[in-house]
Amino acid sequence: MRSVSNAQAGGSSLCAVSTRIEKCKVEKAENIPAGIENMAAELETTKKQNWLESTRAYLNDIRSEMKRVTWPNRERVQSTTMVVIVSVFIFAIYFKVVDTAIEKTVVSIEQRLTK
Repeated sequence: MRSVSNAQAGGSSLCAVSTRIEKCKVEKAENIPAGIENMAAELETTKKQNWLESTRAYLNDIRSEMKRVTWPNRERVQSTTMVVIVSVFIFAIYFKVVDTAIEKTVVSIEQRLTK
C-alpha cells in the first residue's frame, strides 16, 4: 500500500494516490471548511420542504404575475393579426419571384453548358 500525502502530491488532490478508500474519505472529511458543512445542512432542510407548499407558492407567484399583465383589447389584436397575415403574403410573393428568377438563371446556365 502506497500513499502520497497532499503536500507530496502537489496539493492537487486530497487523496492523490491512495489505495485505501477509507483513508481517502477521512482525508476529505478533515479538510472540509465549517462554512460548507453549514451550507450543506441548510440545503438538506430546504430539500425536506413539503412539495405541496412549494407548489402552492409557485402557483401564487404565477397568479400575482398574471394580475400585472397588460392585456390588449380586441381591436388591437385584430389589427396586429392583419398586419402579420398581410406580411406573410407579401414575403411569400417576394420569395416566389426570387425563386423563379434563380431557377430560370440556373436552367439557362445548365442549357448553355450542355450544348
